[in-house]
Amino acid sequence: MKSTLVEELGLKEIDECPVQFHAFARAVEDTPYFQGTCFFRDPLGSHYILTTMTINLPSHGPFEGLDIRSKEEVLFCLPVHYPYKAPRVMLNRTDFPFSSLPHVNPSFSSGDRLIIPNTLCLHRGDIDEWFLNAAPERFFERVLAWLKDAAKGELIKNNDGFEPMLRLECKHLMLYDSSAVLQLMDANPKPIIMTYRNISNVISLKNDEEYAFKLEVSELYNHDGFPCLLLFNKEAEPNAKFLGHHNGSLGDFGELFDFTLIQRAIRYFNNHHLDIHNSLHRFLMIYGIKRPQNLIGSSFDIELVNCLIELPDYMGSYKITGKENCSLVEHHNPFDPIAAARLSNSQPLLNKTFALIGCGALGSKISLSLARMGVVHQTLIDYDEMAPHNLARHALFMHSNNGHRMPKAKALAGLVAYLYGTDTSRFLLKNILDVSYDELNTQDYVVDCTASGIVLDYLAATKTIAPRIIRAEIAHEGQLGLIFFEGPDRTPDLRDLRYILYYQAMHDDIIYRWLQHDKDNTNDFAHQEFPVGLGCSSDTMILDDAVISVHAGVATSIIKSLETIATGFIYVNEYYPNDLTQNSVKKYEVESFEIIICNDWTVKIRHSLLKRIHDLAKDVSENGGIFVGNIHARSKVVLILDIHIPDGNLRSPNGLVRGDVKNYMKHLEERTCGLINYVGEWHTHPRMASTKMSSIDGNAFTLLKEVLWKMQLPVIHGIFNEQKYNFYLFESD
Repeated sequence: MKSTLVEELGLKEIDECPVQFHAFARAVEDTPYFQGTCFFRDPLGSHYILTTMTINLPSHGPFEGLDIRSKEEVLFCLPVHYPYKAPRVMLNRTDFPFSSLPHVNPSFSSGDRLIIPNTLCLHRGDIDEWFLNAAPERFFERVLAWLKDAAKGELIKNNDGFEPMLRLECKHLMLYDSSAVLQLMDANPKPIIMTYRNISNVISLKNDEEYAFKLEVSELYNHDGFPCLLLFNKEAEPNAKFLGHHNGSLGDFGELFDFTLIQRAIRYFNNHHLDIHNSLHRFLMIYGIKRPQNLIGSSFDIELVNCLIELPDYMGSYKITGKENCSLVEHHNPFDPIAAARLSNSQPLLNKTFALIGCGALGSKISLSLARMGVVHQTLIDYDEMAPHNLARHALFMHSNNGHRMPKAKALAGLVAYLYGTDTSRFLLKNILDVSYDELNTQDYVVDCTASGIVLDYLAATKTIAPRIIRAEIAHEGQLGLIFFEGPDRTPDLRDLRYILYYQAMHDDIIYRWLQHDKDNTNDFAHQEFPVGLGCSSDTMILDDAVISVHAGVATSIIKSLETIATGFIYVNEYYPNDLTQNSVKKYEVESFEIIICNDWTVKIRHSLLKRIHDLAKDVSENGGIFVGNIHARSKVVLILDIHIPDGNLRSPNGLVRGDVKNYMKHLEERTCGLINYVGEWHTHPRMASTKMSSIDGNAFTLLKEVLWKMQLPVIHGIFNEQKYNFYLFESD
């Protein structure tokens, strides 16, 4: 081996470096702790600057006698893409003690030829990004600080933890749960030798070969794949050495691995997993090295090294010589729901179950977003099949399989399963009306993405569904994304939430413009119970994928926070693709309702509204007005959202003549497009008087019957004092 790196790399001296490196060369010459510069190039055309650096060593000498000198020749390798690539920094001698130091990129050689020299690791992040915005002088300061810290034994800071070894570029890849392996090693008090049965996931190679190892104890080694040996000696002394050089042989790990333990593992495997006619020749190995302290970012003092080892053909016993071929193997933790939840910060949803109704454009994107957050317990409900035009907006990328149209729910469930290799997702190719209540009752959440009024009404009317229900839809030609989340005990429910949102049109121009737009574009708008969201299944719908994706992303983000929200709410996501500065998200928190049963009708009134009327009853004179909200005749539900007190009320302690409400009702009709209406009368009996109906009240009630029954509406009247109330409701025969 040559004594200098210049000799080892076969560098040729040149008079000066190319012009693009002149500024860097001048900075070297102007730095006081550098002395002299020489310029070189290698046979491949790369350029180098050699200089001598002066280092102030500790007065007692380098840490633990390390061979670090007060003057070290530093070799800068200048990349072709300078300054977008930082120079590589090397030391111009082949006996520098790299194997005793962290923050070093190992060298690699093939035979007698050095391919990649040792280089200093000067930055934990992307050194190229850092270097682009740093002056060369700052770069030199890092080189000097590295050598000073190395001489003092302070490359690993006391509070950081142990620095793991840097890896060469690896051509193989292993997938396994490193936390599970570390826990297994840490829990075992003695040296352990275990076979691939202890690796709980897939181990694969980058060269398109994949081997999924079976975990059954009775299963013998599959000769077409690679076994994996898991080795660790907890009784070993802590090892602070590093891999300084690698030429592809096991001997490079002589200061890190216990070869006797490897021999025992080979013998154990041959005896327990191979018959007498076979021997182990090629295997993967996960070797645990005990370190002096916990690794950076870890609660374990064990560093895992992954290798692919090839042994010569042999029969019987085999003795490790160090000449065996040994390739480093890159490791990735498998992508599983736990990892997905951690990366998405969605751990509270990890074990929750979701039934998602409607697997169209919006529903498919929400389903896959939830899956990527670790939510794999999904029941997908949709009987529809993919059509070619669906590909413009749908999360699926195929509309048929071998000429057969794909059911959307089935294909989505397959994607969720493929993502993690699990079968926890299910699909029901059914209309929601044909799904049993039990299928929904067992879920933590039900998400309705159908944009269907029938589904909304069905879910609102089905009181036996246990979980809280969410509805996501798109309205106003894609400008609005609406997310409804029912309150505790389904109060308010989906239908209530719709009318609560409609009532916001009284003071919110965004909601008003949406309702007005739907009214202007729907001939039978006045006869609908409620306008519904935008369905994206039509091949004439003009709406791009980006709009759907924005609304799906907002909906999924809101679903992600459900575990921290105790009340019902409505989110309105405004998205204007032609003027993004107008975009915003509004949230309406919704209080629960007092539920009153009148005959066979249900009256719902906001708790804060009840309190307001009770407070009005503290006055010495009667007060009163009208209720506004919605009457849902088919389900016999009266929803009271607000009260109106006319300016023209004639009040006295013993009576009330209600003022005119025509102007108010006209304004209410205009702003809510007729979706919020008059639903009844109310008045107070002050001074804790009875809330029973008086003869005067009875006469007024009779007059109301004559008017409202002609309109097929029930007559509702509420009487309140400071603490109590009575509701009276009569419907026509």
